[in-house]
Amino acid sequence: TFPVFLRRQTRRARLAEAMPFVVEVDGAFAGQIAVDPIIWGATRSAQVGYWIGSAWQGRGIMRLAVALVLDHLLGPVGLHRVEINVRPDNERSLALCRGLGLREEGLRRGLMHIDGAWADHLSFAVLAEDVAGQPGFVARLAERGAERWAWSRGSDAVGSALWRLRRS
Repeated sequence: TFPVFLRRQTRRARLAEAMPFVVEVDGAFAGQIAVDPIIWGATRSAQVGYWIGSAWQGRGIMRLAVALVLDHLLGPVGLHRVEINVRPDNERSLALCRGLGLREEGLRRGLMHIDGAWADHLSFAVLAEDVAGQPGFVARLAERGAERWAWSRGSDAVGSALWRLRRS
């Protein structure tokens, strides 16, 4: 149930094992980004997953939200590697990863159980040294004129973030 899911995510966020993010657009809940799992120690890595409601698809909102999260993870959080895995038929997510300049690392067969079957995914990743000394992901979007949204960041009691977006 949703309350069980929420309690689990709250506990994992407090343990720094996950970062659940909400994307809000013009005051409306639009989607979610999940940084889960976060692995510390010698690995210092995380996987990122996301979704956005159909009313907001194709408007650059998730591209900006993922860029914000990547800048946060590779900057202040101090992770070394961030990975996004995308089903090969998900053209929008493939375009998002490629548009942000993430390195495509190859096919991961049967990576996740989705809709009753094991699904292959293409793996994309970025390392902290790939972006060190360069403008962040959001700055690069702005340089290319792709950034059409203003944003602000709020936080809740468990340390997850709410990205508030509005058309600029």
